Amino acid sequence: MPAISVIIPVHNSESFLERCLDSVFRQTLSDLEIVCVDDASTDGSAAILSKIASEDSRLRVISLDENVGAGLARNEGLEVSRGDYVFFLDSDDWMDPDYLESMYSHALATGQDVVVNANYIEEFADQSISKKSGRFRFVKEGEGYYPPYQVQRRFMCSLWTRLYRRGFLNDNNIRFLPGKGGGEDVYFVGLAEMLQEKSFIFCGPFYHYYNAEGSLSRSQNIWFQCFKYYKALYEELKDRSRPLDTIQVFFMRRSNLDTQSKYDEVREFLLEVSDLIRSNPRKYDFSDLVFVDSVLECRDLEDFKANYKSNYIVSFVKRHASFKRSVSQIKCSPSISVIIPVFNTEAWLDRCLESVLGQSFQDIEVICVDDCSTDGSWEVLQKWSEKDNRVIIISLPENRGVSAARNAGIDAARAPYLGFVDSDDTVDKFFYARLLSAALNEGSDISKGRHLNYDPISDRTYQQDVFDLNDKIRGHKAWFYFSFYSALYKTEFIRGNDLRFMEGLSHFEDPIFSIKAAIRANKIAVVDNADYYYTQRPDSMMRGGFTKRHVSDLHAAAQSILDILENERVSDDHYRIVYSFLTRELIGWCEKLFVDDSITTEAALALVDLIHRCRDPHKFIPFYFLDKKQDSMKIAIKAVRKKTNA
Repeated sequence: MPAISVIIPVHNSESFLERCLDSVFRQTLSDLEIVCVDDASTDGSAAILSKIASEDSRLRVISLDENVGAGLARNEGLEVSRGDYVFFLDSDDWMDPDYLESMYSHALATGQDVVVNANYIEEFADQSISKKSGRFRFVKEGEGYYPPYQVQRRFMCSLWTRLYRRGFLNDNNIRFLPGKGGGEDVYFVGLAEMLQEKSFIFCGPFYHYYNAEGSLSRSQNIWFQCFKYYKALYEELKDRSRPLDTIQVFFMRRSNLDTQSKYDEVREFLLEVSDLIRSNPRKYDFSDLVFVDSVLECRDLEDFKANYKSNYIVSFVKRHASFKRSVSQIKCSPSISVIIPVFNTEAWLDRCLESVLGQSFQDIEVICVDDCSTDGSWEVLQKWSEKDNRVIIISLPENRGVSAARNAGIDAARAPYLGFVDSDDTVDKFFYARLLSAALNEGSDISKGRHLNYDPISDRTYQQDVFDLNDKIRGHKAWFYFSFYSALYKTEFIRGNDLRFMEGLSHFEDPIFSIKAAIRANKIAVVDNADYYYTQRPDSMMRGGFTKRHVSDLHAAAQSILDILENERVSDDHYRIVYSFLTRELIGWCEKLFVDDSITTEAALALVDLIHRCRDPHKFIPFYFLDKKQDSMKIAIKAVRKKTNA
């Protein structure tokens, strides 16, 4: 059984056929069968196929008695194919030599029924080219898993970007509908996409798509054909209880509506789906919305033609001003909610929002919670809200602290996943794309990226810890005790476990959230190439002067964390990791130089309290304080004894 069956419908393509087949024979993956279906060609295509088939046994030729169109020709090839996977190639196109090997290796590695390569080059008869790298707007680099509704929202009829598992197509009875004139890809591609739980997309070698003058794909009539196949897809998915969540208005808008019957067909369909479109305007281009309004307002084709352009101009003036202001109030759901607490960070806020809104993954909402800032932070947020409708501003009535601001963001989040970014920090361009991909791939409640520190004075980025925290988390999830902001969370996981930030603390509120989240999470996926940049501001709270409030907050947080460990009945290994973290933090305060004596005394008393509350002193305390390598801790213990005896 071959690895891949390459199915090629052929109709009068003698000028391109040898180039096409040569690109298949030159593939680095040789375990192929090639099924060419001659769709009653009247030129020399049949002779070329016969000659090449006699020279290479991998080529099989099926000859049809009458011309049935590319879709049904592909069905004929699919019926006789024997490969584990199926790839559809057009007879005037060609591929890079490693194209199929790349597709096949990704299919095996992911176990997906369909894999998509987003790279292709469109080549024209005049020898000009258009390179489409990362065709899908949410895949700019690397690879990722995406829910089918996101792919469906953006997919075009690019059958040749996909490798299909043949068993998946057969099990789900996925076949091409009859018809000529192009656009048959729309139904097949859309049905396969929507019957998957998730789609895997990568950017690999290039497919070369030949777009000849006068070809079907360059004809205005193709768009109405696409619409008809799309309408059939809509009905089929409705019958299978997998309805579309977004309507491709693009096909209708580009159609050549030159007869009343065509116009009536489009209008009838839009009447059926108008509520879905109007309830989710965020998912549509402005031109789509104006087109829908115009069609629904005009029963007659002539009336539509006479008024569409003027409607567009009037609607632009009315909508463009109000659309961005109102869209954030509409109850539609993005994929990720990013929560940013804001308090007096005017100088840093622009760079933060630029990094978040500039993500390669664009299907996000950004919830900025202003905690009664007294500088120009509010004005900065207003500016971004007017510029980008994904920005939502929540204003707290009084200054309540960062925990209350984050909790308000959790309450307002509408997406299935959420993350946190501090308003003076930044994230890399692919941060959320990679975290979401890992969460979907591994089915984890949490996916964590890499925490890096950024020093604006030296303009240096570095990793502070002497060990790799991500490696530690791979070994045991208990190591996820801080750097909560470098992670993405399932919203239902956060709300279902009542995960909140402890209000009333100015410091050390984060670990309470992280530690409880780690205990409750089914799994934490770790992503090493998704970077969060934590800004070490000279004027920040964490780098300012040390006060007793720091230690008292740490003491209160440690008490809450011990309560959590006891109530959750964690394993000894889990307890040991978290308990060690708490003792190290308090010992650090005991050892601080040039700090008021009352502060180190407070830390010493807190450490003694922590030791008294230990689950099993004989099991845990010696492990941390009597190890020969823990010299600094021994010194700290002496400091504790001295302080407590005084």
